[in-house]
Amino acid sequence: MRPLAMLALGSCLLSGCNGGKDTDSAVDTGDPPIDRDGDGYSDDLDCDDSDASIHPGVDEACDGIDNDCDGFVDDEDADLVDGDIWFVDADIDGYGDTDSAINACEQPDGYMDIGGDCDDSDATINPDKLEDCDGIDNDCDGEVDEDGATWSEPWYADGDGDGFGDPDDMREACEQPSGWVEDDTDCDDDDDDVYPGAPELQDGEDTDCDGFVNEFGPDDAWAVLEGESASDRAGRSLSGAGDQDGDRLEDLWVGARGDDDAGSSGGAVYLVTGDDAGQRSLANSAVKLTGLSGSWAGQSLDGGMDVDGDGTPDLVVGAPYDDQGERNAGAAWLVRGPFEDGSLSEHGVALTGTNDSDYAGWSVALVGDVDGDGVGEVLVGAPYAKYEATTPGVAYLVPGDVDGNVALEDASWALRGQSNSDGVGARVSAGGDLDGDGLADVLVGANGVNVVGADSGAAYVVYASDLGTGGSLDLTTLAYRHHGESNGDHAGYGLAGGGDVDGDGLDDVLVGAPYEDEAGNNAGAAYLLLGPAASVGTLANATAKLLGAQEGDSAGHAVAFADDVDGDGVSDVLVGAPVYDDDEAPGLAGLWLDNLEGTLSLAEADWLFQGGHVGDYVGYALAGPGDMDGDGLGDLLLGSSLNDGAGTEAGAAYVVVGIF
Repeated sequence: MRPLAMLALGSCLLSGCNGGKDTDSAVDTGDPPIDRDGDGYSDDLDCDDSDASIHPGVDEACDGIDNDCDGFVDDEDADLVDGDIWFVDADIDGYGDTDSAINACEQPDGYMDIGGDCDDSDATINPDKLEDCDGIDNDCDGEVDEDGATWSEPWYADGDGDGFGDPDDMREACEQPSGWVEDDTDCDDDDDDVYPGAPELQDGEDTDCDGFVNEFGPDDAWAVLEGESASDRAGRSLSGAGDQDGDRLEDLWVGARGDDDAGSSGGAVYLVTGDDAGQRSLANSAVKLTGLSGSWAGQSLDGGMDVDGDGTPDLVVGAPYDDQGERNAGAAWLVRGPFEDGSLSEHGVALTGTNDSDYAGWSVALVGDVDGDGVGEVLVGAPYAKYEATTPGVAYLVPGDVDGNVALEDASWALRGQSNSDGVGARVSAGGDLDGDGLADVLVGANGVNVVGADSGAAYVVYASDLGTGGSLDLTTLAYRHHGESNGDHAGYGLAGGGDVDGDGLDDVLVGAPYEDEAGNNAGAAYLLLGPAASVGTLANATAKLLGAQEGDSAGHAVAFADDVDGDGVSDVLVGAPVYDDDEAPGLAGLWLDNLEGTLSLAEADWLFQGGHVGDYVGYALAGPGDMDGDGLGDLLLGSSLNDGAGTEAGAAYVVVGIF
């Protein structure tokens, strides 16, 4: 090769030959590129070739350095990936619009680090808000007015379509969902024959959802005896009458203290005879006896016993607002059988209270022969009667053969309390023969006695043998006192004797405490004391304690012995709870046949009768007088003094026969 050619080739190798065109924009420094930090980028591309963490291939970080060598630092760099996500918060509610997200090292003005706001123009809408029933997705969860929203209503599953819901299957919704109802009282949501108010089918199931099985109601009564007019309050008092018409069946008395025939609230009592079943007015009764105007005759009554020795059952009627003595001194009318229509003042003997507001006649009883003279006595309670400087109440005993009117201050016996407001005589009852001596014993209730607390109450058992020849006697030293268990029990407001439940030949005692609280506030209780009941102490020692079924029942307001309803040869026990189901108070009465021992609930009674309407107050008065239909078994009388069947509070009495 020629030397000249060799020289030219060497020159091309050193300077690069491309037809005379320079294709590299970099200025030729004459030095080759160098990668000093070994990060894969030469110093002509690496903006800091002394730091291997800085080069065009890394992500921009929030550190005040141009990490990716693009000429932008931190938030200036659109490629920043190491910052936080921020959201525009236009409504300043603390939540940003998710669709406005940006990446930045520092929080920009008007941005928040929490997104999820589904309406960034309304500060009342964001994920922290509660859902309202307003057609808007208030909490931004993608649902509108979903279950549980504020102002939503509870709805209950109605699986059987009977209009009553299952209390154990509830949801909250703004609008009523299909298959759900407001009611939550169905006790069997798989059976459309079971619901509150359904007919009780006597099939061993609680078909009406009231917590009781096979209870009876007004439609099951043999007879319904209704008051004549509104406000009569018939059924306020009840009693057997003995056989008044010679048909060998027990007849009955019904008191209606609000009757107006003889003047406003004069009151009346009705004698019902015969064996006519069905519903009828007391206007059709065999006899009606009326009280004096304003006297409340029929507030109490007792009959079916011969106390004057003529062989015919007699009657005593309480009229506690009678004014013959002083204003509201009260009176009791002793009317001797046989009976005929008219007024109590025309046909009866008045046993009158002494002082203003004694309220004699608040409770009355025919008690039998207490002194062995062959004549029975009449017991009259005056719960506010005076003694010396106090108003302890007094129960008076008057012979049944008295001739003419008697002022009770002249009664043969005055059984008095000891302290103000003892309430002695708020209830009185025949005791039957408790000690087996052949004489009639006496029971006196004092629901205001303060033994273990205010108004704990007490019942006094008075043996005839302890009465002596008469006079004013202090019950606290004379009688066996059985007091309430707790403050406010009002023991002694219900009281009954004359029944033998254990067949030992001695009569037994029932004591009602309608405001006792073991089963709930004012659920009430009744206590069974077996004869001779010769002890002093708390009713907690009673043989049996019969509790109300639920709060507010006032069980024990009335108690009674029933005359062998089931044919086993012994008496049965009847307890009234007139305020049962406190909100509606149809009332309830329960009957126990046997196994009366320990603490029992009214819900466990062998037989139950429930009022049919709001405010009936069934069980306000009770009686178990004997056989009224000729089947040889005892029957029952149940008072419903606020029953509205014949007019507002006209009242009624249910006659129930053939239970077992």
